[in-house]
Amino acid sequence: MSDKAAGWYPDPDGDNRQRYWDGDSWTEYYTPLAPERTDLHGASTAVTDYPYLTASKTGSHHDLMAPPIHVGRSGSGGWPTAPAAGGDGDTQEFNGGGKHSRASAWAMVAASALVVLLVVGVAWWAFRPDSPAGGPTDGDTTRPTDGETVTAELTVDSPSSATVPAAGLWIGTLELGSDTTLLLEAYGSSSSSDLRISVVPEGSDDPVGANDDRGNFLASIGGNALNPLLAVTLAAGTYEVHVDERNGAEVDFDISATSVTAELAPGSSVDASTAQNGFWAGVLTMAADGAVTITVEGVSTTENSNPDAVVVVVGEGDRQYVNDDRNADDRDPQLEQDLPAGTWVVLVFDYRGRALEADVTVS
Repeated sequence: MSDKAAGWYPDPDGDNRQRYWDGDSWTEYYTPLAPERTDLHGASTAVTDYPYLTASKTGSHHDLMAPPIHVGRSGSGGWPTAPAAGGDGDTQEFNGGGKHSRASAWAMVAASALVVLLVVGVAWWAFRPDSPAGGPTDGDTTRPTDGETVTAELTVDSPSSATVPAAGLWIGTLELGSDTTLLLEAYGSSSSSDLRISVVPEGSDDPVGANDDRGNFLASIGGNALNPLLAVTLAAGTYEVHVDERNGAEVDFDISATSVTAELAPGSSVDASTAQNGFWAGVLTMAADGAVTITVEGVSTTENSNPDAVVVVVGEGDRQYVNDDRNADDRDPQLEQDLPAGTWVVLVFDYRGRALEADVTVS
């Protein structure tokens, strides 16, 4: 008889199971081996698992497992640190060996203020008013009426100089003996001048055309984005050209009324030629609403061996359609646009202000 007590034991046949011993012999009763117990580790076993934590406190390694405490006067908040060894204002030790003082609190205040200033700066940049060269202005367009009104004569194709009084108005009388398409331009003496221009038939208060800013692309042919450029077709008669400064400042300015005589029509092709910093202009008359394609082919010359033409189609008021490059590999522009019936002015010039020779085709 065996001395082994009855019970479950590992199967002597080596299988991963237990077999029942009845105290005298192995039976045919089996059961899977019970899984080994997994020891759990946590706060209750920390001292056993990390015996070095109970080592004597040396240097600055104080109570690394101790709960965080507050520094400063009783009841006040603060960064977790070791118990204060001195009075208010004394330098205290961080758990783990760092140093902490009131200067740290001031550093946090300074950092917070810096973040606030950064956020305010970014917000101002995102919503700042446009700079003089940045593009069109917007907002109130009410004309100032407090100041003086100055009158003069304005002659087609004869530029002149004038002054807009502070909070006032300049009026140039324009006589037309026949129907004429004009480009009216005004250039302020200062880059911050924000002039506006409008055309009013004599005896009327209703303008037939007006413009505030020419925009960035047309600034390439003179002035800056804030200088107005108005394309308008007028019947024979007498008109008043009004110029004012939208902020009410006194401004010296140059003004011109240039007649556009070259003509374009669907299916036509013309040669365009510009001087340095100049532009070519042609009148495109649309008898009905329709789609047009304006193609400009730059011609290599001694003065401009690598032309980079731009085409801008300008309608009455602020309507503009622009194309610079046809695609990434072709600098010759091609503008495809649905245009309403009416008269449009097509402007062609070199992007870099060089003299330009080009073929302009409308289809």
